[in-house]
Amino acid sequence: MKNIFTSFFSGILTVAAFTLCISSACKKNSSSASCWNVQLQRNYANVSCSTHCDYVHGCDGHVYCNACLAAKQGIYAQ
Repeated sequence: MKNIFTSFFSGILTVAAFTLCISSACKKNSSSASCWNVQLQRNYANVSCSTHCDYVHGCDGHVYCNACLAAKQGIYAQ
């Protein structure tokens, strides 16, 4: 029973962390326009990114779950 609870709680935390990462994705406004790259975004349009969160910083100052998710938004991860 303890293992089921631990697995369930771990799953909930993973989903919550992923949701937080996605919700903090960059919005293309005037401050991030200088580092947003449309070609990078197009190159990653059909790429399936991992849900593993390394928490990387984008060139726009936002935090992304991983570099692939940042690239899907057209943002280079630093």
